Amino acid sequence: MVLWVIAFVVLVVFFRDDLRRHHTTWWLWACGIGIALGLYGLRFASRRRR
Repeated sequence: MVLWVIAFVVLVVFFRDDLRRHHTTWWLWACGIGIALGLYGLRFASRRRR
């Protein structure tokens, strides 16, 4: 999950204009979904542990 956050930040800070120019902004969505699923997984695992 940490790698998804790092990838998202790097893409937004350094490659945002390039992503727009090449119509590949879905990479940002992929990172966001990876983060969301990771958070859901953490929540699921912590509930399961209890």
